[in-house]
Amino acid sequence: MAKILGKVLALVGVAALAGCATQPLVVKTFSEDLPPSKFAVIKKSSQEMEGLTFSTWFAGYSRVMADQVFPFVETGNTWTGFASELQLLPGTYLLSAGCQRMGHAVVTGNGGVSYSGLAYIRLPVLVEAGQNYEVYCEAVPNRVGLVRGKYRPIPRQEEKK
Repeated sequence: MAKILGKVLALVGVAALAGCATQPLVVKTFSEDLPPSKFAVIKKSSQEMEGLTFSTWFAGYSRVMADQVFPFVETGNTWTGFASELQLLPGTYLLSAGCQRMGHAVVTGNGGVSYSGLAYIRLPVLVEAGQNYEVYCEAVPNRVGLVRGKYRPIPRQEEKK
C-alpha cells in the first residue's frame, strides 16, 4: 500500500509542476471584446545591464483614479504561474511585479535583502490605449545589488489573424 501511495503522490507532484510550465498567462482588466486600439498591453521582459540579466513577471495590479486606489487583483502565484502580459484599459495603475536574477542576492527598494535573487517591486504606470509597454528591472548604478523597476513604450506588433 505504501508503494502505491508513493507512486500516486509522485504523479500528483509531477502534474502540479507541469502546471508551472504552461503557456504564457495573459490577464485582461476588462470583460468585453475590445479592439487593440482601445487598451494598452504591458509585457514582462528580460533586461541585461553590466553583464547581469534581470527577468520580470507580474503578481498583480491595482487601478488608481484621483484619490482612490481600487483593490489589488492577483494575476498569478508560484503554483499557477505569473502573468506575462497585462491588457489594461487606459489609466493609472500600481503594478506588483517581481525582478529575478538567478544565483545572486539582490537588495529590494526598501533595503531588504533577498538571497534567492528575487526582489518585489511596486511600480506606478500610466498607460494609453493602443500602446504596448514593457516592465523591466535594472541594477541601480553605484549601488551594489540594488534593483529598481521601470517601464517604457515599445512598438506594437500587428495582430495575427
